Parts: sequence; C-alpha cells; structure tokens
Amino acid sequence: MSICAIGPNRDPSWIRTDSITHLYVAFASIEPSTYEVVPMEGTSTDIFTKIMALKESAPGLKIFLSLGGWTYSDNGTLVVPSVMFGPRCCLNKLV
Repeated sequence: MSICAIGPNRDPSWIRTDSITHLYVAFASIEPSTYEVVPMEGTSTDIFTKIMALKESAPGLKIFLSLGGWTYSDNGTLVVPSVMFGPRCCLNKLV
C-alpha cells in the first residue's frame, strides 16, 4: 500500500492506477441551500472531473470523497446532520 497526497492545483493524472484499488479524496463540502456536493473553497470542480477520469484506465478503482475537513465543525456549517435526517430528495444527492 502506498499513500500520497496532492494539493488542489496538482493534476491527478500522474496517479498510477495500476497499483491501487482505492483512492480517498479530501475534501468537498455540501452547499446548504441545494444539498449539492461542491468543492472546498479555492478548488475547482474540474479536479473532480479529472479524478473520476482515472476510472477510464482502472474501471474497478473505488473512489471515496470525504466531506468536511478539520475546520468543518467550527465554521457554522450545520448542514450535515440536517441532511442525514432530511428529505429523501436531499439524501439522494449524496448517495
């Protein structure tokens, strides 16, 4: 197993998908008004597209997106608990 980290400005195409089975991506957020998953501030949606493109060369690759971050609990963002118990339409956006 190897672990590596990249920043929001580094292109993920360098990741060798022939030697991994799982990829953990951090972080994204939930837009409180729409319940849409959105990139963290300072990150483009383009990075999500590039990360998902890795599955073209490795269809079995499992990609997990972490929501939040170490500042998520103290920045006034209370949307996560409300989504867990919210309307089905909101839950479906996260599953």
